[in-house]
Amino acid sequence: DESVLDAATAINKTIEGWITQHPEQWFWPHRRWTKDV
Repeated sequence: DESVLDAATAINKTIEGWITQHPEQWFWPHRRWTKDV
């Protein structure tokens, strides 16, 4: 559904902005993707 994609994109852009502004505060402790592409 396009509205779900739009919402997910907006959320990811918001998080990306936070990480870009404060990269020293970002830590991802687990593997994000379960498979290698």
